[in-house]
Amino acid sequence: MNENILNMVLVDDCNCDFGGVAFNGETVRDFISEMDNVIKTVAELNNALADCGIKTISLEKNF
Repeated sequence: MNENILNMVLVDDCNCDFGGVAFNGETVRDFISEMDNVIKTVAELNNALADCGIKTISLEKNF
């Protein structure tokens, strides 16, 4: 996965009543390192983020 994506800081999804980032400044790299399953694509990453109450990433805004 692209280094720009791995270094992105995650944000809580305020529209969600559960989950959220583990700590201030948590990055995509931190998130992936805590996952039990392997995440290889942005689509897989976004699914995992949404399941955990974290805003998904948009490639249009970040690249």
